[in-house]
Amino acid sequence: MKKQMWIKIDAQKGIIGPQSVRGSEDTWIPYISYTGEIPSGKILGRKYEDHQVSEILLDGPEQEEESVIIARLNRTQRNIFLQETTLQGWGDADYRDAQSTETLTAWDTYRQALRDFPTTHSEFSTRKLNRSEFPTKPT
Repeated sequence: MKKQMWIKIDAQKGIIGPQSVRGSEDTWIPYISYTGEIPSGKILGRKYEDHQVSEILLDGPEQEEESVIIARLNRTQRNIFLQETTLQGWGDADYRDAQSTETLTAWDTYRQALRDFPTTHSEFSTRKLNRSEFPTKPT
């Protein structure tokens, strides 16, 4: 049995939901919740496909798919953090020219740490990471 839910990936809070009503922003994505009994030898996993996340029953070799989904969710959150810095102006030459060397170094280091994060965090593909585990944004 499956139930339509909604989740949102927020830059500060991580995954919000699932909840039964879609939020007003366009950033909410469908989440299909599995509501049946989980048979012996099976685990509940998540699959991202066609712009929705579905809870599915997994066993044996398919468990590898769970790590792909988790990595994709963590990578999406990481990409949101990178996009925020771009929207602030860190990708714009004129904006960068107006900043001090110390500020530029701090933000460039932060952006590089975000880019490298999938290969530097040992649990990137094994569990959903909290905001506090990602590189710290300069102040």
